[in-house]
Amino acid sequence: MNIQQKTAVAAIALLAVLAISPPPAEAGGRLRIDQVFTELGPPDEILIVGRNFDCGGDSDSDSDSDSDSDSDSGAGPELKVKLAGLPGTLTVVESSATHIIAVLPADLAAGDYGLTVRCGGKRDTFDWTFTPPGCTDCFTCADNDPCADAAPNSLFPHCDPQAYIRCDIFVGCRIMDCLKGLKWDQDFQTCIPI
Repeated sequence: MNIQQKTAVAAIALLAVLAISPPPAEAGGRLRIDQVFTELGPPDEILIVGRNFDCGGDSDSDSDSDSDSDSDSGAGPELKVKLAGLPGTLTVVESSATHIIAVLPADLAAGDYGLTVRCGGKRDTFDWTFTPPGCTDCFTCADNDPCADAAPNSLFPHCDPQAYIRCDIFVGCRIMDCLKGLKWDQDFQTCIPI
């Protein structure tokens, strides 16, 4: 998929998520992050879907609060969105009880980040992976061989969604086909129904 196709898919996913009515926020309930989506911009943004993101009336009783100033967050003095390993908090451009949209740093490197949302004394964390525009999220053995630096038997997504790459100890980069009616799922490391 090229970047325009990925952006279109992300936009459709965003609309679908916003159209699905999540369970109502529970008054005084536990803050919970359910899903996280990336919307490639500029600016690049992150959509956080969950529950109990409304901070109205809560007092910040979080005993391990960090030194980020409340003014770093654009959604009020108590809502904070932070990526582990980065200074400060993300700028929140929109929020409700069930979703948050925040701006990502322009120079954010690809990788895994611990995402934390704080709302008064409540908080939740989420393991989130960021892939910036231009990063390849699929491989072919001819053009971009992922096996050069990979361990034997490592598995990678092929650019054909009904195939994957297995790093064979003897052959190297080897394209494997899923059975008819199946597609590769990198998260589960197996072929799943289309």
